[in-house]
Amino acid sequence: MRIMIRNIPLYSMICLAPLLVECLNEYPKCKHGGIRQTLNGRTFCECPRNRVNTGPLCEAVRVNFENLQKPLTVSQSLALSLPLHISLEFISKDYRGTGGIFSLGDEKNGSKITLGQDLGKPVVGLNENYQIANVASLHDNQWHRLDLFISKTPIGVEIVLVVDHCVKNWSCSQRLTFDGLSTSVLVDGPLILGIPSSNGNRLQELCLENIVINSQLIDLWESTQNRPLNRGCPKCEEACYFTDAINGTNKCGDEGVCRNPIVAATDQYVCTCQAGYQPIIQKDQYTWYKLNASAPCIQPTSEWLVTGPVSINIQNGHGFTLILSLRTRQRNTAVIRSRDGLFRLDLENGTLELLVDASDLPLLGIDIADGMWHMIQLTVTPIIADTRLRMVELMVDGLWNTFYNVSLLPTDFSSSVIPDRVLILEAVSSCLSDVRLELRDSRNNIYHDYLINEHTETRQAFLQKSCKSEDLCALSNPCGPKEDCISEWRGFRCECKPGYARRLTSSALAPICVLNSCTPNPCLNGGECFVLENETLSWENETVAVLCGCSDGWTGLFCELPPPAKSSLRNWWLIPVFFVLILIVFWVVFCVCWFKRKRLKKKNVASSTLNGPCLVEQQERMMPNGIAKAGEEDYRGYLNLNTLKVPEIAMRPGHLTVRGTSLETRNADSMLLAEGERLLAMDQPLQYAFEGYDSSPPPTYFFNNGSSRTNGDSQYEFSKNTP
Repeated sequence: MRIMIRNIPLYSMICLAPLLVECLNEYPKCKHGGIRQTLNGRTFCECPRNRVNTGPLCEAVRVNFENLQKPLTVSQSLALSLPLHISLEFISKDYRGTGGIFSLGDEKNGSKITLGQDLGKPVVGLNENYQIANVASLHDNQWHRLDLFISKTPIGVEIVLVVDHCVKNWSCSQRLTFDGLSTSVLVDGPLILGIPSSNGNRLQELCLENIVINSQLIDLWESTQNRPLNRGCPKCEEACYFTDAINGTNKCGDEGVCRNPIVAATDQYVCTCQAGYQPIIQKDQYTWYKLNASAPCIQPTSEWLVTGPVSINIQNGHGFTLILSLRTRQRNTAVIRSRDGLFRLDLENGTLELLVDASDLPLLGIDIADGMWHMIQLTVTPIIADTRLRMVELMVDGLWNTFYNVSLLPTDFSSSVIPDRVLILEAVSSCLSDVRLELRDSRNNIYHDYLINEHTETRQAFLQKSCKSEDLCALSNPCGPKEDCISEWRGFRCECKPGYARRLTSSALAPICVLNSCTPNPCLNGGECFVLENETLSWENETVAVLCGCSDGWTGLFCELPPPAKSSLRNWWLIPVFFVLILIVFWVVFCVCWFKRKRLKKKNVASSTLNGPCLVEQQERMMPNGIAKAGEEDYRGYLNLNTLKVPEIAMRPGHLTVRGTSLETRNADSMLLAEGERLLAMDQPLQYAFEGYDSSPPPTYFFNNGSSRTNGDSQYEFSKNTP
């Protein structure tokens, strides 16, 4: 049988491949006034010093039952399903040791799980069915860790209970079965603390800490806002401070976590150091060094460069909790292994994978090979009673959710996971620090044995003190013009300059730094600036995440281009210049045409005067229709009268036959008289043409009875006699 609780939320799997490392190592935000800090390659939340926000993200994780007059309902909505893992830490000094600790879920919506005590022994309930675990009594005024693994079986529900990681092999675990129950896999309902037991008893002197359900740490801040007396655990800290002030000095130092039993003597406290710090270790003349569980955490831990395998002794091969800090750029390397290879902790493409007896426990939510310090805590318990299972736990940086995974792994080998109790550190070309083993004293308080320190002789072979690296940003700036180069251990990172943020654009494979701030206003000429949340704008070679609202006709990405209308008014003087040039061209063309036409007319008149005798034959052939045509065209000049002479033939008075046609005659007008000649009367044909008719006049011609001329050069000046 194998029970696995995998804690890899879906959101950690939807990141783009080029951004995988950044997405995995996106630490959660600090809560309730906490501020995330990065110092000496470590990141952490700096929390208010109020003895309440003691969680890793400044959550409120402690609650006491002393003033709990009625049950406390946690405000978080928990919609869960089997399998479940629930863990919590508590200390109880209740004289009866009987009462309820919590209930989870509602029978109306599915299953309901309860946990309590009966004379100090854990009582587990499922839908009002209760079983008492056969383990040691837990109301002994000592801190305990309790883990519950709940899973569905074909015939009911199975609950595996583990106390204190089974550090003490006797009476530390049990397997409970609830057979024959038609239990739903849904656990939907509130988490209620301080419930009464089935017989109505309540626990009074009890303090809870770090309630974790399916890798989620429960934050009690909101649910205790109206009940401030139940926040924290004052009686568990009475021996830890020099004064009663909330911001008083901690005896364990600023980097230490202090706990003591309820109503303890002033010397009954234990210090647990935060990552990167340790107590001052004193060397004993008879032993390597002397451990003091109450020593303050005031000394930074030493850093060591690993050049080869380093052996450490874990004292208990059946089960242990090992803590170490690792800094590496190696994406595929062994970190820890046993001599027989059945126990291994490896880096696979930057993520951790723990192998215990051929069963694996991966932790895919955090990339370890990013060059930062990461504190790794791994726990392996002895085989749980009545099973062939071990509890295996893996945590990074003291966080839960994607930084945490726990499981019950099957084993087919010896009860001892490390038979020779020796582990080998193989993180070659990496740095180690904070290598410590978790131990418990006679009062079950946790303290640490620092396995690699100034007094260990094994460091001389394959450990080199110090873990520095070159400043790659100082050697050459590898970042872009809109980025600042941040030097890191054996690497660097490029961060956008103030006012810029990374955005994914269509023209780039990875996010680039673009302007996304309106302070100061980048828009020119009175433009209004707007920040674009999820979009970018591109103009020529510039991409920004702001939008400029331009006014008064200005355009461009930053309103830098002037209005088109104002640009055209600068050349207004060209309009009259072009107009004058056009007039001049028309005037020149008109004058040239008029001048040529006038010269042509003069030339025609002169040619008709000089060359008259040469044209007699042509003029004699001129027909009356042609004469009429000349009138139509408004002819001015000399007309050769010989063309109008009528042949000397006998005529009948009153009529004239012209080309076979008899025409009526009359006396000619005075303007057409010509002595001695009979001429065609021209007044009617000319008048006919002047009136604008297109066709020739009818053949009605009139003759004059005057005398004729003897010469053939008779001419009549129309231009002089025309009225």
